[in-house]
Amino acid sequence: MPKQALIMNHRQRGLHDRPSPLSIPPAEATVPACAALIDRCHKAVVPVIYAVRHYRADGTDVEKPRAA
Repeated sequence: MPKQALIMNHRQRGLHDRPSPLSIPPAEATVPACAALIDRCHKAVVPVIYAVRHYRADGTDVEKPRAA
């Protein structure tokens, strides 16, 4: 069993796309480094775990700060 893994936590596309109201301009610059790290892990056979939030279409399970 591997002793290390890479966990990519919820890389929302909206954070990286300038037209998005969720856009954080500095976050866009992190995409190439994240992609390179994922590629290195794949080549080294290090597991990559993607943590992604999924919400119901009606929004009833969204966290209270995001509900607005």
